[in-house]
Amino acid sequence: MVDPKEVIAGLEKCSAMPDSYTSIRSDCESCTYNGRDTLDGVICRQLLMRDALSLLKAPEARVANLEELKLVTDDGPFYWMEVRERKAFFPALKIEELGAGRAGPLCIQFAAIFNSGYGPVTVCRFKTEEYNILWRCWTSRPTDEQREKVKWE
Repeated sequence: MVDPKEVIAGLEKCSAMPDSYTSIRSDCESCTYNGRDTLDGVICRQLLMRDALSLLKAPEARVANLEELKLVTDDGPFYWMEVRERKAFFPALKIEELGAGRAGPLCIQFAAIFNSGYGPVTVCRFKTEEYNILWRCWTSRPTDEQREKVKWE
């Protein structure tokens, strides 16, 4: 995962450098990308530009609405699942939607990708009526600031 603060610091340092590569070693001492280059700074600059581009192309993280989640198929996109009471946060993939009946109220079942002691993938079942009250899904990985900013119901 690309750290936006690291990319910004690298861009600030790199953009302040002179155009010639003659003093690149001394100018790169405090750069966050220092040590990643092997050919006169060309590689570190390429890595920095790649990371900056991926940040620019990344979609803004937002809480998905429940109707959106219901439309997702088993092979749909990953979401970042957040569970309020446990303050847990992990990537997850929707497996299936369980209708009311033996399973109780309408539920959405996810494969959660984290090490729970039972292995790297754990199946979690969440009631749709508790969406954005006890659990929610983000469209992409949010920052801690974004998670704190978006209020629960």
